[in-house]
Amino acid sequence: MKKILGLIFILVLFLSGCTDEGTLKIVSNSTEDVWYQVNFGTTKWLLPADSISYSWNLSTSIFGEEDKKVTVTYGGGEGFLEDSYQVVKTVKPGKITTVEIIEDR
Repeated sequence: MKKILGLIFILVLFLSGCTDEGTLKIVSNSTEDVWYQVNFGTTKWLLPADSISYSWNLSTSIFGEEDKKVTVTYGGGEGFLEDSYQVVKTVKPGKITTVEIIEDR
């Protein structure tokens, strides 16, 4: 009986899955300061050649993995033709997804 309960416990753990960190890295490849927002949140600034990372705990199981859609809005000064740009990225568990901010000129 103990063996059966042990096997059921292991099966439940296996089916329930785990969580793993999914990371979004924002990199400024601009020659000037740039601003950005993650999911239309607070406006923050990046210096030239600087980067910042955001992480989410995402679940994985035998039935698939959770992913997260993230919207990054960004802009800068004279090196950008438009006032702002927007990109949607999918963050997956155990992976690093990168958004590179590059000037238009």
